[in-house]
Amino acid sequence: EVGQPESLSKILGNKGNVLIDLYAFDEAKLNFKKCIKICEETGIQKGIGSALNSIGIIYQKQSNYKLALENFEKSLEYFVKFGQDRNVANTYHKIGEVQHVLGNNELAFDYLLNSLTIRKELNDKIGEVESLLFIGEYYKDLGNYDNALSYFNESFAISEEVQDSTGIANSLNKIGRLYHNQGNFEEALDVYRKSLSVMKNFNNRKDVLSSTICFMGETLSKMKMSDNALKQYNESLEIRLEINDKKGIAECYNNIATVYFQIENPKLALDYHLKSLEIKREIGFLKGEAISLYHIGEVYSYRKDYVESLANFKAALKIFKKLNIKNRIANVHFTIGYLEEEQQRFNNAIHSYNKAKSIQTEIGDLYGLSRTLKNLYKNLRRTNNSIDALLNYEEYISVKDSLTKIDGIEKEKERFIHEKYLLKIQADSIVSANEIKIQQEKVYTKDAENEKLTQQKYFLFGVISLAFIFGGFIFNR
Repeated sequence: EVGQPESLSKILGNKGNVLIDLYAFDEAKLNFKKCIKICEETGIQKGIGSALNSIGIIYQKQSNYKLALENFEKSLEYFVKFGQDRNVANTYHKIGEVQHVLGNNELAFDYLLNSLTIRKELNDKIGEVESLLFIGEYYKDLGNYDNALSYFNESFAISEEVQDSTGIANSLNKIGRLYHNQGNFEEALDVYRKSLSVMKNFNNRKDVLSSTICFMGETLSKMKMSDNALKQYNESLEIRLEINDKKGIAECYNNIATVYFQIENPKLALDYHLKSLEIKREIGFLKGEAISLYHIGEVYSYRKDYVESLANFKAALKIFKKLNIKNRIANVHFTIGYLEEEQQRFNNAIHSYNKAKSIQTEIGDLYGLSRTLKNLYKNLRRTNNSIDALLNYEEYISVKDSLTKIDGIEKEKERFIHEKYLLKIQADSIVSANEIKIQQEKVYTKDAENEKLTQQKYFLFGVISLAFIFGGFIFNR
């Protein structure tokens, strides 16, 4: 009205960001597009980059990764042009996130490292923590737990330094997830409790609090403590309903469904999966929609309703193909193969298993490839394809040998990580407000030192005994 286009463009951008938080993505995009139009008409090009970046974030939230990348890359051009280094670093990080989801791990890692480098140069500690956490997550997904733990510990140290309780809690949660994936459930729960203490006493970020409670539920579920897991999930759900975190609500419903499926209550499992699916469709979360469809297919398969099961698996497959998430595509092909095998349609099973095998070979998924080759061998024998059966069996043995070597390496890594946990359990504890507000004074009494040495001694005796008893490798999807 008074002819202030620059202020108007900023208001439209701010309004758009609020609409994103409200999951009103279409309306948000309209505001950002109006913002871009004003900037173009008035020659205020500096504001275009931020609007394009926000549109990219919307597409990322909707799992439309192709359009997300397009907008991030366009915004990057503007940020570089106007020397907006902090925005350059943030955009590198976002591109790295998307490339990681798409399975382009080397490219993702390059972008994440570039982001981290710039953030270090800018002394952007909060941004640095974000980068460190995601790079650690990258290594965790690769199974490199030593590097993952190193990055998570560094993010924890920086968060303590700048008194960022959110960063502390997120770092602890990542460390907890690492222990969870290795089957060290008690250690995971202990770390989550520390994270909860931080969030409840020094932070009002309810989204992080609800995530921590949810992570505890997942660990309890793995420990077959179904009642306790449900209690945690419902507590997390209550918080997410309060803050209207729709994606989080959908994830809670999904987790609750998983517990009911675990305790063989397929009716309630299906009910909660359908609730989750409805919300994911409402907010346009495509990847989440596909995951829900897959789980619904599992429930129908359990109930021997193979027609409905196959329909849901195929619907999930269609979305995963659209998003080009290769590990998920391979997993659905394998599951469809197993479904066909259950119905003694062995040729159909072989067809699906071969599709899974091709993708697993391409992306280097040895664990998935091992089980696919084993099932191919069985079904090829059933159809009297002796030569192909033998070839797949030989390949299965070769992959299994490779996994045995990896298993030995990972067991050694787990031993050292577990030992580090025991040695640092007191140093890493957060028990008072002073430990968040100032650097923790790491002064141990002689009794504490003796206790730590005793823990080491018992731990070493324990691992020597366990090494002769236990084997196996825990693979978390």
